Amino acid sequence: MPKISVILPVFNRVNYVSEAIESILNQTYTDFELILLDDGSTDGSTDILYKYKKMDNRIKVIRFPKNRGLVFVLNYGISIASGEYIARMDSDDISLPDRFSKQVSYLENHPEVGLCGAGIGKVAGTTDKWYLPFESEEIKCRLLFHCSFIHPSVMIRKKVLDDYNLRYNPEAIHAEDYELWRELVKVTKCINLNEVLVLYRVHSGQISEVNNTVQNHTADMVRKKQLRELGIEPTNEQMKLHIQLANKKIMKKAETIKWIQLILTQNNLYQNYDHHVLKKVLCNHAKISENELTDNTSIDKSLTSKKICFAILVYKNKELIKQLIRNIKFFCPNSLLVIFNGGQDPNLVNDLDNDVLTYPYSRKLKYGFTSIYLIEIMEWLQENDIHFDFLINLDCDVLFYRSGFEKYIEEQMADVDYMGIDIKTLDDEAYLLNNLKKEQNMWKQFFSIDPCYRVFNVCQIISKPLIEALLKYEKLEELKNSLQATHVFGMDEVIIIGMLRTFGFKYKRFPYPDSTTIRYRPHFTIKDFIATYNKYPNSYLCHPINRNNNDLTRNLIYALHYNESDRSRYRIDKYPWYNQDPLSYSPALPLLTNSGCEELVAREKNKLSHYYKNGKKYYKTETFTTNVKGNPLFFEGSDKNFEVITSTTDGKIVHWWRDNQSKSQSWHGPVKVTEIDAEPIYLIQLENHKLCFIGKVNNKLACWIRDDEGTWKCSEPLYVNENMDIFDRLSMYNFNNIYD
Repeated sequence: MPKISVILPVFNRVNYVSEAIESILNQTYTDFELILLDDGSTDGSTDILYKYKKMDNRIKVIRFPKNRGLVFVLNYGISIASGEYIARMDSDDISLPDRFSKQVSYLENHPEVGLCGAGIGKVAGTTDKWYLPFESEEIKCRLLFHCSFIHPSVMIRKKVLDDYNLRYNPEAIHAEDYELWRELVKVTKCINLNEVLVLYRVHSGQISEVNNTVQNHTADMVRKKQLRELGIEPTNEQMKLHIQLANKKIMKKAETIKWIQLILTQNNLYQNYDHHVLKKVLCNHAKISENELTDNTSIDKSLTSKKICFAILVYKNKELIKQLIRNIKFFCPNSLLVIFNGGQDPNLVNDLDNDVLTYPYSRKLKYGFTSIYLIEIMEWLQENDIHFDFLINLDCDVLFYRSGFEKYIEEQMADVDYMGIDIKTLDDEAYLLNNLKKEQNMWKQFFSIDPCYRVFNVCQIISKPLIEALLKYEKLEELKNSLQATHVFGMDEVIIIGMLRTFGFKYKRFPYPDSTTIRYRPHFTIKDFIATYNKYPNSYLCHPINRNNNDLTRNLIYALHYNESDRSRYRIDKYPWYNQDPLSYSPALPLLTNSGCEELVAREKNKLSHYYKNGKKYYKTETFTTNVKGNPLFFEGSDKNFEVITSTTDGKIVHWWRDNQSKSQSWHGPVKVTEIDAEPIYLIQLENHKLCFIGKVNNKLACWIRDDEGTWKCSEPLYVNENMDIFDRLSMYNFNNIYD
């Protein structure tokens, strides 16, 4: 078996094909077969091919009486190739003598690489040389814009093509190579050697000249596929921007920067590309420096002209910071975010979404002595002419759970300049007031401490006129110096409310129920959150949520609103459960299980199947139930068994599980959870190891728990009267025994 199979398609190339064949036969590396594929030539090319076949027994000639098209011919060539490597060659180009030896040597020494291309020069004595990107990650990023390989220069590991069932796509007319590279970079590393190994002939009869319009249309199709894999469905205007960016012809700089920021933001979510490399490539195409993306003064002002600006002080845990940003952007999409890094790690807020502003003078702040950060944020926003109507400070243990907060704030702030939680006067016994009195000579020049007002620090709403008054205050520098010199713990609870009273601005307390959903302690448990969600349909956010990635309440809030957007990452055509009808299938979110691989269940029409991931490809093990609908939930318990909750076509919720301790690993079920047609939201294991299913019914949450006998139960009042309105039955639900 030869090491290399050279695939060389020919269609009416009588003037050039001999030179192309000679360049292969003159390779210094000789262990190859040369497959000449005659696609119905009529100009005498066929005779030339058979002449060479008689001269060298490494040559095979396959003749198609009628022209079948390049994609068909190439795929046929791959199907009969016996070599470990596939080398592409065109009938009008020339391979330099050491091409094969250098490509084989590289692939032998780099088994992780599945495709190896090279730089090219032009035939006909010109000195033009084209060096393409040669590092794998850069190539992957540049494929967003252009084909990053010269087709006749590539050598491909055939095993990769076979393992992932990859071939040239007949729908990608005249850009079939671009489409194949798009698929290959997902499953293997692809590189270009940084040297010229092929001479490329430019002439009027080549495909890129004759079929330029069709080729451009197909290339746009490939670009759109890559954008969709980032969760972006580009508009016509966005595609124009993208093509201008691809060609490095920037017409509208501000819009282009906004488009780049969207791509980077989506990549933070989908993680398709190396973030640093992608940013470098995008900036290169836009002809801007990376600082123009990270320097907030260069951001398009349309991005920073918002009704609301959230100021967020963070200390640690980048993953939770990213989740908070995603949460705010989901529920408050028309708001601006500014992050102040008050922790020890200077890199904590690097690589956040590009439409999130980071305060450039962040520094470590001591807990309880953080009020200076809010004033510095105000100054910086004003210096950079960033427009907003209201500034809201948030802690990193806040989470939103309903939309409408932006409109709510506009309505509530119509006739006041400040709104806060739990505004009250401090009595003489208050610890904070006693400490203030020790420093009264410092503070009495700024605001009254008799009486002294305080507010719960989280979610203070401050109007732009109040901010402007504070920043014009003649004693602002003294105030800032005092805030940095004070020994009073918790000054952030008195400073803004104290200064607005000095200036004479109107203020009010947060109305019910938000004044109860934002509190100091305790952290919200699942039963707290469900009760709050159901009792207060006009509430929007809660505080505090435990700062733990595995916190059950935190993950319930994520599941409540992100499940569908997260599933969209697995609703693309590279997955085996994909169907063009989006309603006909639904994958659960995959888990990294105790087996060491990703696994999931997916609904395909009305069937439910289990899949596992090997390498970068998913494989179906079995279909274990029918008559299902909607979105299944998939979970692995502490006993390592798989648990599945799904809706049925007859309006029930049922439970399946797989016994992973048995040799057969058989599925068991279905067990009825409830006859109420609830929308599956969340499946977890509680601290007492009992399974808990949470579903949504008519915009309220209900909870079912599996007991030790394997029976699913809700609290008895839910079933007292089956004729009772579902709202009434849910409102009677008692959560007190949720952890019993």
